[in-house]
Amino acid sequence: SDLDAAAEKAEAAAAEKAAAKAEAAAAAAVPQTHIVETAMGSGAPGCETSNACYLPQDITISTGDTVLWDNVDTAAHTVTGGSPADGPSGVFDSSLLMAGLDYSFTFNDAGNYDYFCMVHPWMVGSVTVN
Repeated sequence: SDLDAAAEKAEAAAAEKAAAKAEAAAAAAVPQTHIVETAMGSGAPGCETSNACYLPQDITISTGDTVLWDNVDTAAHTVTGGSPADGPSGVFDSSLLMAGLDYSFTFNDAGNYDYFCMVHPWMVGSVTVN
């Protein structure tokens, strides 16, 4: 009957919804890679006034996720854990990243990680790991 068909359809839709929810939860647990770009022209002062030296400047990720810094600028940069005031933290360091190259680091511990460019110390960013 029409009623049975409608009930079957509703049951199938509910099962599909539950499967999609389970898939989304599983995907959330899969480590993600987040891309941060060195802004074009960030080798010259100015980007720090609009927090646009690294794009995005501040990123929040989950433990186990990776950040990939893509040097899309024409200048060489570094992605160095720490700050211009305190110097390198030793947690991560890309060393000199030539134009067109990238560097990635996987964050396995929760916390807040500041970083900067040793060549252009006005370039600062942070990674918050939850």
